Amino acid sequence: MMNRELLINIRRWMTAAAIVVTATLAFALVPGCNTMEGAGKDVEAAGESIQDAAD
Repeated sequence: MMNRELLINIRRWMTAAAIVVTATLAFALVPGCNTMEGAGKDVEAAGESIQDAAD
């Protein structure tokens, strides 16, 4: 059977790995939201330009 200290160390490493993965995903997704907002504004501006040209 595994040593109790070994199990505790494994659990700590897994917790640390989960925190690193979560932080990495958060940092990767947050700028993506800003990029999508900017892209939406660009598309809206292009649509307004087309409407102005059509009038």
